[in-house]
Amino acid sequence: MPIYTDYDEWSKNLGPCDIILFTKKRVNNCVNFCKPNGLGLHSEWVHVGVVCPTNFIDFENKDVNETYILESKIYGSRGIKDIRTNKLKGGLQIRNLREIAYKNLKKDYAIACYKIRYNKFKYSLEEERNLSKEELEKYLENNFKVASLRYIWKNWQSSSYDWLNCYNAPGFHNSDCITQKNKRLFCSEFVINLYQKISIIDTGLDSDLIGPQELGDWIGDVMGDSPFYPDCYLLKKKPELNRQNTIHSKAKTFLIKCYWYWVVFCGCGTSKYNGSGEAGY
Repeated sequence: MPIYTDYDEWSKNLGPCDIILFTKKRVNNCVNFCKPNGLGLHSEWVHVGVVCPTNFIDFENKDVNETYILESKIYGSRGIKDIRTNKLKGGLQIRNLREIAYKNLKKDYAIACYKIRYNKFKYSLEEERNLSKEELEKYLENNFKVASLRYIWKNWQSSSYDWLNCYNAPGFHNSDCITQKNKRLFCSEFVINLYQKISIIDTGLDSDLIGPQELGDWIGDVMGDSPFYPDCYLLKKKPELNRQNTIHSKAKTFLIKCYWYWVVFCGCGTSKYNGSGEAGY
């Protein structure tokens, strides 16, 4: 499993519509979940999106030299604005992946990318940038996924975030909250629907019932064939910073324990003795 601590080096591996997974688990625990055949069954991935296919869809304020993430996200997450409107928004949005990565790494969160195994995206984003204008136009003209992605973007770009689906995706069911009329998109629901539309994931899967953890733990579709390459590209904080945080964390935990030991000890003392040293009950 390739592990990176530099965003620029990590991002060179990304291709259009590759899956991006986020965790709030500490990086060292996250790495323990990453196995040769994918993530463990108890991974802590909490959000998912896809690498924005920048050259395949049209949107405002596009910079082809930047890498974006296409995701369905709750309003104003981490204060990073939607690139199209330069405003905070909820629902389906395009945000700068570099900014998101930096803020996540500061919190000691990990980001992973799994590359699509059987896709028709011949080039990575880095390779697309090195194509001439004529080469890029020819490439897009001959790629059958262009029409599908543009159709999806045209029809879904105003979708709001389905926070109610948070009950459903992890396996909790509340019939009073979840209805068939709810057309909003939960983060993993959007990713699965997108992959189904471009023939990456079997259309028989129910996107309402699959959360980020299940996508992170993906070991194969209903036909038994994994849609992703087994190795993920992991972006994590630099080791020396991790060690520093570990020291601070252990010191903080030690002081908290000492405080509570003192509280318990003093509490026991005041419950048995009065101020004059005599037994008090």
